[in-house]
Amino acid sequence: MIMYKVARQGKIIGEHKAGAIQRMIDAGSLMVSDHAWTAGMAEWKQLADLGYHPPEKVNLPPQPQSPGSLVRPEASAKVRRVPDEPRCPGCGSKSVQAASMAYAVGTRDSESVGISSRGRVYYRVGRSASRLANALAPPSPDGPNPIFGILMFASFILGARGCAAASPLFNGTGNTDSGGWVTMFFGVVMFFVFMYFRQQSSSESESEFNEQMEDYSQKWFCKKCGATFTR
Repeated sequence: MIMYKVARQGKIIGEHKAGAIQRMIDAGSLMVSDHAWTAGMAEWKQLADLGYHPPEKVNLPPQPQSPGSLVRPEASAKVRRVPDEPRCPGCGSKSVQAASMAYAVGTRDSESVGISSRGRVYYRVGRSASRLANALAPPSPDGPNPIFGILMFASFILGARGCAAASPLFNGTGNTDSGGWVTMFFGVVMFFVFMYFRQQSSSESESEFNEQMEDYSQKWFCKKCGATFTR
């Protein structure tokens, strides 16, 4: 089943199956003026150019009106605000594109199956991107700080050695070593302390990543002068 990425006013609004797009147009969630793209297409095209048509109009019979229900047309009309077209603040050009769309157009996933020189079958999955797509790539989340993992592991080893030293089954003396219990307690406490700070660091990194993605969704690219700006 073919999947189309659908964009409106330079911003990707979803990815839908080809068979479901006409139903979404009839329901009013998509318009034939929206643009769509899928793998193998050289450029984005309007849904109307891909064979989709506007929803059919249903002619309803006129409803009877009483004198009290009549209202002036200017009072019942709804004012619809047309959004301003994005422009480059540097050169004033309208030839601009959302950074997310430019990245989606400039990247391509590939799959390959073959036989190596040793006679083994291999399967590879890769992704290629243009220089422009790499420059307009979305931010990536930061991984967990490895320092906390090292400290947690060291605390675990410390607690395990303290337990072994305190237990008469492992210390070889047949007596309980109070110093070993203190070492084990210290190791366990430090383990949970480092775990707490690791979770706090992960939460802060996730919050910072969400803010970066929010800023990225407002990032635009000018095709004329090559500048990027936030709208």
